[in-house]
Amino acid sequence: MRFQGALMKKPLFVCVAGLAAFLVGPSLAGSAFAQAGGDKVIARVGDEKITLAQLQAELPPGTTNPAIQKGALQQLIARKLLVQEAERQQLDKTPVGAMVIKRAQESAITGVLERQLAGPAPVIDEAQVRAFVAANPLMFANRHLLTLNQFVTEDNNPALSKKLVAANDMAAFQAILIQNSVAYRRASAVLDTLKLDPRVAVQLVKMKTGDVFISPRGNGLELSGIVSTSVAPVVGAQAEEVARAILSRRAIQAKLGVEVGKILKAGQADVKINDDYAPKKK
Repeated sequence: MRFQGALMKKPLFVCVAGLAAFLVGPSLAGSAFAQAGGDKVIARVGDEKITLAQLQAELPPGTTNPAIQKGALQQLIARKLLVQEAERQQLDKTPVGAMVIKRAQESAITGVLERQLAGPAPVIDEAQVRAFVAANPLMFANRHLLTLNQFVTEDNNPALSKKLVAANDMAAFQAILIQNSVAYRRASAVLDTLKLDPRVAVQLVKMKTGDVFISPRGNGLELSGIVSTSVAPVVGAQAEEVARAILSRRAIQAKLGVEVGKILKAGQADVKINDDYAPKKK
């Protein structure tokens, strides 16, 4: 059985680069730092201070796990060191550097605006939560975990895709890639139907061990074969907590869509586009 489609909007696992892994050390000990709420200095990188408020801004709201906090601090320290080195090389003064900084500033302030537009977290009542859990068994009571072997490519041209769709196993995938001189790497993953579009999940759970499918990945493809499938139910209070978080996120996204749409519509009067780049009129 083959399936081709957008299985995931984003990867299931986010691997954080190990640049900061070694940055654990005595700099946090013996704190002769200021001790005043969010202004409390918890680290120094050269002459630059890192405050408790800066660290909290790096974390999801309400995070209290010390290990997560320390990990976030190491990432923040790593970023500061890299920024300082970039500034020493005056990369921020180059045309490319200036554009990157401007884009980052725009992205950051847009995020602040979105949080303001979203407002406080919506109240999701118990009836909504229970109805959502009952309506989505593959996310909860019948949740599946699918272990995959994969070939990952950076190539996704129509001719290659047409050939790959005819494959029935991982060996056939590999043979097609080699015959067409397509670079690839091996990978593995676990698909969780709790995190998938329910329409995709329904198709995947019908597949058997050894079945293969194709999904897009950036500009390339993931060619996946099912190694094993297991059922891992999420029930009771845990299911309700997850469902409430999902419903809250969807409500926020819906509200943001409306508010952002109003802003974009109101601003169109001030937008002028060169005819060569303007959208084609229907």
